[in-house]
Amino acid sequence: MRYKIAKIKCTQATLQVLIWGAAVSCWAADRPDCPAPITFALYENGYIYDAASNTGIDKDVAEELGRRSGCRFEFSVKPRARIWVEIESGALMMTGSGIQTDKRDVFSWAVRYMAQKKL
Repeated sequence: MRYKIAKIKCTQATLQVLIWGAAVSCWAADRPDCPAPITFALYENGYIYDAASNTGIDKDVAEELGRRSGCRFEFSVKPRARIWVEIESGALMMTGSGIQTDKRDVFSWAVRYMAQKKL
């Protein structure tokens, strides 16, 4: 009887290791390949980003993207006009919040994560 219990426990442990290994492999396969850091520009605007405290919604979102993707982000602080010029030229990869326009849709892609209403 002890032999059967030990065999069942060993089989369960083996299955758990195989399942865990498969889950890790699938999880790793879903992650992007990031050979270089992602350049991400922030601009100062209250809760969006505050350079004095190095905090803000945009920085939090970018750090979470880095954590989930495994990619490394390099942050810089720039004026909004400079950010859009650099994204259009390809010198900058990403920024946080901005206003989506038809002109920007030609060279950028926007994901809405905040909304504002006129009161």
